[in-house]
Amino acid sequence: MGKLCRFHKEIYLPEWTDPSFDDFYSNIYSTGPLTLSLHAVEKVMEYVAKYGKFFYSSLRHVITHGAIVKSNLFEFYSVGKSQEISKACFRFSVEDFPEDIVLVVARNCTILTVYLVKKGAEFKFLNKSLYTKKRGK
Repeated sequence: MGKLCRFHKEIYLPEWTDPSFDDFYSNIYSTGPLTLSLHAVEKVMEYVAKYGKFFYSSLRHVITHGAIVKSNLFEFYSVGKSQEISKACFRFSVEDFPEDIVLVVARNCTILTVYLVKKGAEFKFLNKSLYTKKRGK
């Protein structure tokens, strides 16, 4: 197995991102349905305890209304030179919900985790050393 490569839209996305994302998307929606890992379920329960059914209905809206779209992709992982996305991170802003919702989705249709970030927050404190960079930079 090759080295895990981590890419972020604020640092560098390789030229093969679009076709690889299309393959990831096709796999998710042809294999589906999306399921939640135990960790994701625990996070959902934590946020429901904090925000009540408002969080649950916001999460349901995100998942059932085209959650996995390229415009919401901000980070993904691939293994070695495979050019195949193994997991991806998607960020969503739901009107009237106070924070943005992030889903980490694996190629096998599992939502690995769910977390919240400040609405509209930028990637100011991004640790750039964690990500793959374009060669020569």
